[in-house]
Amino acid sequence: MSNRVYDFVVVGGGSNTLTAAAYLAAGGHSVAVLERRAWLGGGCITREATVPGFKHDLHATNIFLVKANPLIRCDELGLLSKFGLEYIVTDEPYHGSLFEEGSSVRVFTDLDRTCAALAELDAVDAAAYRKFAEHAAQFVDLMSWGMFAPPADPATFVELLGQSREGQYLLDLMQRSAWEVISQTFRDPRIQTHLYRMTGEMMVSCEEKGTAFALFIILGFSHRYPSGFVKGGSQNFSNALERCIRHHGGEIFTETEVVKLETSGGRVRAALTAQGRRFEARQAVVAGLAPWTLDRFVEGLDAGMLGAARAARPSDFGVFLSSYALKEPVRPRYPSHSQRIQINQCVHTDVQRIRGAFDALRQGQMPHDYYGNFICASQHDPSRAPPGQATLYLYHMVPMCPDGRGPEAWRELSEPFAKWLFEGASTYID
Repeated sequence: MSNRVYDFVVVGGGSNTLTAAAYLAAGGHSVAVLERRAWLGGGCITREATVPGFKHDLHATNIFLVKANPLIRCDELGLLSKFGLEYIVTDEPYHGSLFEEGSSVRVFTDLDRTCAALAELDAVDAAAYRKFAEHAAQFVDLMSWGMFAPPADPATFVELLGQSREGQYLLDLMQRSAWEVISQTFRDPRIQTHLYRMTGEMMVSCEEKGTAFALFIILGFSHRYPSGFVKGGSQNFSNALERCIRHHGGEIFTETEVVKLETSGGRVRAALTAQGRRFEARQAVVAGLAPWTLDRFVEGLDAGMLGAARAARPSDFGVFLSSYALKEPVRPRYPSHSQRIQINQCVHTDVQRIRGAFDALRQGQMPHDYYGNFICASQHDPSRAPPGQATLYLYHMVPMCPDGRGPEAWRELSEPFAKWLFEGASTYID
């Protein structure tokens, strides 16, 4: 078995592990990144998945929350200034909901423009939205610190929050559902539906306690940091990280599958690969592993900890995505002000329908009401399609295990569901 020694060995080439590796390499450490696939990026990948010349994001497509991270906000690693990362800048609505009766919700980074658009539906709710969003904005710096720093001890964190009125407010949100806050703060069912569906993008039910905090975070960040697509596709975010790692002397090994993490003295010391190679770490092995897979990689772990890891709860549901290459851009069947929304939610005006639909998802039922999203990234980033043509990204929330069957059922269901998804979107766009 061949042996290589580094300060840090990073297992996995997704955007999170690449970020960790980039910081370590920039800090002067020797770093090896091991990725089992032939490419890097994890969820931040772009492919010509339909026909040549059309660039499709296959998962993450509008990665704006990372703009709050010092990685981008302060350009700490030079991804923007040195390594080719570029965001598309636009003042178009970054998010919106299109309703079947012809109205829409349009959300801009600019809070004044957002509230003016909401006032077209309900002036009272527009004022309530402004108050809620301005309150959330006061917490953005604190929440950014909490999101992008090593997690504090939970008991200490709760104790600190409890010592101030602002902290007590956050603790209250952590005990409430998004639906509680939405229903108590807003009265127009279209605005309620928009916020409910938007919060559902976190892949948890808005009826769950704690999701009120997610809603608060989303609104706070949405009006602080501009949305936008990565120019050329989300893959270029991963590519910038790769260039940074290599620039600082890090090494990256693709098609290198880690099968075991070797332990000694209570610490993980090395990563062993399917190819019979051993990558030893002087300081640490950093691995992005699902908690319920720990015992596949690490032997001799405490049984209680393994039980807790296996019981870790994944998302309430997942996403089904279809990509299309179009001869011409899509045309939403809505007034001109709703023609260029970056992320479009197609929903009904009855908030109880969306609540019922999400409840059915939690129970593993296949969706029957269409409430999908469509994104035409090439409308804002022409580099993603040949001149005059377009990309289309359709997605819909779906149960991981449909109708009591296992995830493998999607092999049979994918084709008919893709057809249903396209037909549903076609009622909103030409």
